[in-house]
Amino acid sequence: MKSKYFGIFTKEKYNIPNPNEIIKLFIKDNIFKETVSGKILEQKKTNEKNGFEFRVGFNLNEREYYYTFELVSEVYSFMMTYFTGSLKIHLILFQRDFEIENYGLSEKKKKKKAKKIFDKLFFQLTDKKDIALNENKIDTNVIEKRFNSLKREQNKLIESLKFEEEILNNYLLGKKDFFTRELLDQNQLLLKIFEFEKKLSILIGLNKKFQFEYDDIFTPKPKAKLIYEEYSHEFHSLKQIEFIENQITSIEKVNRAFVKSLFDFFSNKLKIKTPSGKLFGEIINDYFSHNFSIIKLNGSEGDSHDDKIKKIEKDWEIFTN
Repeated sequence: MKSKYFGIFTKEKYNIPNPNEIIKLFIKDNIFKETVSGKILEQKKTNEKNGFEFRVGFNLNEREYYYTFELVSEVYSFMMTYFTGSLKIHLILFQRDFEIENYGLSEKKKKKKAKKIFDKLFFQLTDKKDIALNENKIDTNVIEKRFNSLKREQNKLIESLKFEEEILNNYLLGKKDFFTRELLDQNQLLLKIFEFEKKLSILIGLNKKFQFEYDDIFTPKPKAKLIYEEYSHEFHSLKQIEFIENQITSIEKVNRAFVKSLFDFFSNKLKIKTPSGKLFGEIINDYFSHNFSIIKLNGSEGDSHDDKIKKIEKDWEIFTN
């Protein structure tokens, strides 16, 4: 996990005697956000039915500071690294038990049973009164997608971390030893987060299998689809990009020579529609977090390049059959 804030508190950076200067630095580093408190100075009725008029005053001397959402989101993701193993085990056990209990049933009956579990878990995490209504294209109100509701509930838990100063301070100081099994087992908010994420992982798993609703929040689109949406006119097919994603994410080390071989395979071996070497490299860099220089062929790539092409060709045959 890439970290912006872990261990950001250093003596070299924050060894400033003036507290006001430290706060300014916290704001600059997006650790704190500053607000000016507002107070209702006057309230009176208006001529409108049930109308009131408020006069709000701001006291510039009464400033409040709170931790930014960016910071607590990073801390939440950090805590999730401790939960991941246990969450995977719980999900596997749930899936095993579900298959055992529903062995021999048709997919239709399995989906019906899964929907009951989905509903039960969903309403354990979300209150009915908190589910929003959205106006659709024919001007009728429809409830929002369930994963939108779940994301809002998750954000509430993230916001709650703003009050866990001991956790935040130790994170900012980079004290990894503070985050012990004992902390995870005793801190009430962390226990609540774990229970939420455990049920959420089951809901995501059930939805992936039975497709109750389209989820682009917790189950983001594969990179191949994102690339195809942006560059469909540059490629022969979605299948081609799916293969590229599969190749890049499945090998241990991706280097520029391998990307060049991929480009050469599609543009010259298969001779199907492929972006220019320059654009091909830019797409790989942008979507797969690499920083390769411009991809171009010089006509004398050598035996190693040819061997890569042969391997890619075999993989392509397997992938497309």
